Amino acid sequence: NDVSKEVSRYPHGGGGAVLGRRSLPHVAHCLFLSCFALFFVNVQISTRLLASSCPAIFWFAASILEGPGGGGAWGRLIALFFAGYSTVGTVLFSTFLPWT
Repeated sequence: NDVSKEVSRYPHGGGGAVLGRRSLPHVAHCLFLSCFALFFVNVQISTRLLASSCPAIFWFAASILEGPGGGGAWGRLIALFFAGYSTVGTVLFSTFLPWT
């Protein structure tokens, strides 16, 4: 079955099971980095740190977008956030303004 092979590729188990047993180390790592960033790092560094080292954040967003109807209102909000973040980041970076 091609679908089961495709789903089994993902560490979080696919099908919206983001918090499965196999993803526990990633979620624990993300939680530790979030607590560390909250107390010891400024906002620009914390967003870079979490976005570059925590795949669980993106697995969660993907599981919502994979849901029925593209995740509904939450799916549209997530897609809008990623599109807006990319657009604003590109404009600010190309004009040499600070951007995370």
